[in-house]
Formats: sequence, structure tokens, C-alpha cells
Amino acid sequence: MKKYYIFFFIVLLLYFIYPRGDYVELNHLAIIKEIRLSCRNNYQITLKEIIPQKKDNGIHYQYKNYSFSGDDFNSLKNEIHESDKNFYFKHVNLVQTDCFNYEDFLSLFSIPFKKVKVKNLS
Repeated sequence: MKKYYIFFFIVLLLYFIYPRGDYVELNHLAIIKEIRLSCRNNYQITLKEIIPQKKDNGIHYQYKNYSFSGDDFNSLKNEIHESDKNFYFKHVNLVQTDCFNYEDFLSLFSIPFKKVKVKNLS
């Protein structure tokens, strides 16, 4: 009988200790496919969300753009985090930029450098 109590206690302890991801509704999640970053005059960013939709003859994709502006990368980050959408940056394929320090921006949002194709706008 002691074994059952110990097992139950361990399972209960693991439940409270084991890290779980935060639950996000799919309607509040935006999967970002492309990023356009401009550093002229003011930092501006446009995020391109991909929206897959199932049709009778296959999957079709729609796109939606989100634009933000700020004085520096940290103000952009704050503005993006204050948005009503949760942006998912793991599927970013293309970054179009005219900035020289775009690596700082990519590291700010933990975007993998190896998978991203960078295209210079200047």
C-alpha cells in the first residue's frame, strides 16, 4: 500500500514541477512566413502571416500583413508583444531588410539564422 502512495506522490509532484507550454487558441496564433524590416528614418517591420485553408481541391494559402514601427528594436519588440496576436517565428523563410544589424533583430525573437534567407533591399 505504501508503494501506491509513493507512486501517487511522485506523479503529483511531477505534474507540478514539469514545465508545460502556455495554451494558445489557434485564432490568436499567427504563423509568420516572411519579415520585411526597414531601418530608414524609423524602424518599421511588416510581418506576413500564412493562413492555410482547406478547399475541395487541396490546400490554399491566404496571407495577412501586420505592420509595426518604433524607434529601435526593443520598442518594436514591445509593440509586437502588446499585439492581440501571438506571433510564431519558427517558420520564417525570408527576411527582407535594408538594415546592417538585422542579426540583432533575429536573435531578439529567436529566429533561426540557418533556415532564413536574407534579401537586402538597398
